[in-house]
Amino acid sequence: MRRLTAVAALAVTTLALAGGASATDFGANDDTGKFKEGAAQSAFFQQMKDADLKINVLSAKFNPAAPTTITDKTFLDRGIPAARAKGLKVVLAIFPTKAKAAAEGSTAAQFADYVALVARTYPQVREFIIGNEPNQPRFWQPQFNADGTQASAAAFGEWLAAAYDALKSVDGGIVVSGIGLSPRGNDRPGAASNVSTSPVRFLKALGDWYRGSGRTKPLMDKISFHPYPNKNSDALLKGYQWPSIGVPNVDRLKQALWDAFNGTGQPHPESGLKGDADEAGWQVSTDGKAGYTGAENVPVTTEDNQAKIYGELVRYIVCDAFVATLNFFGYYDDQPRDAGFQAGLRWVDGSARAADQAVAGAIAETGGKCSGKERSWSHATTVIGARADFGKLGSRSKKQKAWNFKAYAEEDANYKAGVFAAGAKAEQIGRELASVQAPVLSATGLVKAYFTPVVKLPKGALTPGSYVYAIRLTAWANPSRASVFVSKPFTVK
Repeated sequence: MRRLTAVAALAVTTLALAGGASATDFGANDDTGKFKEGAAQSAFFQQMKDADLKINVLSAKFNPAAPTTITDKTFLDRGIPAARAKGLKVVLAIFPTKAKAAAEGSTAAQFADYVALVARTYPQVREFIIGNEPNQPRFWQPQFNADGTQASAAAFGEWLAAAYDALKSVDGGIVVSGIGLSPRGNDRPGAASNVSTSPVRFLKALGDWYRGSGRTKPLMDKISFHPYPNKNSDALLKGYQWPSIGVPNVDRLKQALWDAFNGTGQPHPESGLKGDADEAGWQVSTDGKAGYTGAENVPVTTEDNQAKIYGELVRYIVCDAFVATLNFFGYYDDQPRDAGFQAGLRWVDGSARAADQAVAGAIAETGGKCSGKERSWSHATTVIGARADFGKLGSRSKKQKAWNFKAYAEEDANYKAGVFAAGAKAEQIGRELASVQAPVLSATGLVKAYFTPVVKLPKGALTPGSYVYAIRLTAWANPSRASVFVSKPFTVK
């Protein structure tokens, strides 16, 4: 949403199905047109249409101080029909105006009543985004309980479920896009600032809450996520390490959704769930440009680099059938450099930036469809990127008492490791490591993503004979995904 008092975000949404499937629709997540009037409003929406953008996401925020009053109703009353008159699809995004709304007493029922009120007031709107970065403290607090356990996912889950049910009661054909997931989070309850939850860990907590709630109906028809770069200087495909999610990490999002919801009433990417890349943007230098206020508060990229990246983004995203829509945020820049967001396709005065033509050209070139090979995905059944390094094996002294090796994974994984008599089959070793039955020596622990810890087994001498090391890793996000590694034999003499 256009937030003049906050770092805003670029919403990106794309339907990318190959062959005869529907073309991708592109749009903008921007309240600018909502607040304009007359000819200026008409011109704003016409510019979007001329750029082949077909969607405008507008905000209708829930104000806990006035829970039965539609925020910006006067502006929505004129903005929605004005956008539709230009052939634009309007999507309404609803989320609390206060991060502590739930903590300070607002209820999921009040939120649901408000969402239903908005839907009844604007029956021409057929899609709603519920939530905005509830894994970030700017939009939802608290993120963690006093004991350090994750808190925001369960609390937001209740609001999302209530809103879903309310919208479906108004009209079962309304499409609910949920969460508005931020791409990053520090997962540090004790951090001095920005105590936030990474998207993978948020989805894990949301799935745990859903499974424990007894709910059998879905929470959402689509998932809204915000694939921002870590830095504005990042190339399109730089992305993030686990557990964050950027443009090239959408498969990580799919896996997190599968881990969280497989086997429940909430669809996941392999059972029909689609994704709305609903806020992403590379901020641009506005030095020397009129109309802006304040000082820039983050390093920015150049106008030409932004245009290059946005063209690449269009061509890249259409080849992922999971991503349903791509809405750029915003279409116009925010005015304040320090409290706003300057990643639009146009400058704050409405004049075109290079990105405007780059996006329009990429849309025209692709027709919204993948012209190359679509990226495929299927859920993992093992730990992603798991491996073991058993070092040099061979003959060992019977006096040796330290038994160590290394393990690695591209996601957090718990492990149980041990020493077994050589000759045991790998399947049997795996079963023993999965059970309470201990091998000759055993140890448990955590392999953190991208680190290579030393797996230290209990010290103790082994009787002469032939042995193997073994380790069973289970994904932190889903213990049913496991990988077992068994070394070649070594001899103790």
